[in-house]
Amino acid sequence: MISDSVEMVNADGTRLAAAGVAWDVVKIRRHLAVRAIERIPEPGAVAVDPWPVEPALYFFVPAGSTGDWDVPETTALGLDSHVVLPPDSKEAPPGPYWLISPRRGLTSTSALHQALTSMVNCAPGQRDQRSPDVRTMRAASAELFGDDKMLPRWETVQALAHLMRNHVTLLILAVEDLAVQRPIGDVRAQSAMASVDEARRHLDEIEAIDVGGEVRRVERLGRCMLALCDHFEALNGQLMCLVCGEHIKDEEESVSYDKVSPSGGAATAGRIHVGCANKTPHS
Repeated sequence: MISDSVEMVNADGTRLAAAGVAWDVVKIRRHLAVRAIERIPEPGAVAVDPWPVEPALYFFVPAGSTGDWDVPETTALGLDSHVVLPPDSKEAPPGPYWLISPRRGLTSTSALHQALTSMVNCAPGQRDQRSPDVRTMRAASAELFGDDKMLPRWETVQALAHLMRNHVTLLILAVEDLAVQRPIGDVRAQSAMASVDEARRHLDEIEAIDVGGEVRRVERLGRCMLALCDHFEALNGQLMCLVCGEHIKDEEESVSYDKVSPSGGAATAGRIHVGCANKTPHS
């Protein structure tokens, strides 16, 4: 849990807290931060500041650990710095909110540093794109919903749990960003935010004590991930064909790929070109 030294509480529940006491903060431009999350084995609490022209994410790390911080496109905040914290239970916009719950504690400074430097040291053309890689996320779900009924090793389940948590976390942020741009009362946005709420509930599920229970927990995360992939593509207006991998243009006919579905134990969900209907989708 993120504890803090509060200096001021606003009417909306946000509070101004001093860094360098219970924790330091690394402020990271959002397009870089969301990719860092994928590379951190156990990310701790992350807060979102949506107000700047370039929105930022705040990673909370051990106090005093950022004295020699040197990563470009990021800012370390320690002693003599202050951070605006959202209310502990606020996990959605508008205003500052928690992308990863404060209950998750602190992120390892060395793990965050390694994740960031692996990206900022790349040539610009080799850096990750800002949008979630929905195709890769869908493919990852095949390991969860395959035909093999044998229980996997515990280590394998834990690796999949980490992967699903990171994918769902990134999709939540991306779907929220698109949904808030829609008109008030937009049905598509409301449906997407309902899926975001469900995904957050599953992110908070505690680890099961046995392999079978843990597999079921990870499968629930996987279904949330697939549902969020669908919402992301729908809100973004860039549906991707699951067979050929090309975008489905507005003027092109498409059909739902119903081999499986997010609500029914899906391995893959989405749409495909009519001409691709008889082909086998990539796994």
